[in-house]
Amino acid sequence: MFTIVALRFTTPRTTRKIGLLRLFSSGKPYVRPPTYKEQVQQGVPLGKRKFYGRESHTAMQAALGISLFIAFVATPFLGKRLARDEEFRKLIPNWYNYKMEVPANAMSREEMHEQLISMQRDLHERAIRGDFTPDKVEKMDTESITRDPHGWGKIHPGLGEDYDEEDE
Repeated sequence: MFTIVALRFTTPRTTRKIGLLRLFSSGKPYVRPPTYKEQVQQGVPLGKRKFYGRESHTAMQAALGISLFIAFVATPFLGKRLARDEEFRKLIPNWYNYKMEVPANAMSREEMHEQLISMQRDLHERAIRGDFTPDKVEKMDTESITRDPHGWGKIHPGLGEDYDEEDE
């Protein structure tokens, strides 16, 4: 026995017409699915309730918005805990560890305090002697430009005094 199969080529327009004919030719009127609130009122269990139409879009947007808000609020707390808690840091992979070793202080608090007090005392004594008159202050400003013990005013601290930038 041979079966003859007739192939019929359809366009999207005819396919839509066929679909609408099937939909309306069944004889049953269209009944929209119940909304989420109606499902709650009908007593549908929580796992069986479904969102239809725009309700699903609203639910997805709400879930995304709440997730982003929680992430935004939680980030500082997680960062602080990551920075301070050694045990929590072990849970995070090593490639994500950006913690730097804190260098040891060159001076203790007491030494720094003593240095500040001596500097204040020295400035006070110089002010009593009259080292900060306007003409002396102007002279100090011009001297500080030419006399820079650390070389911070130079282009490069290793360059000599005879180096001229315009020669290059």
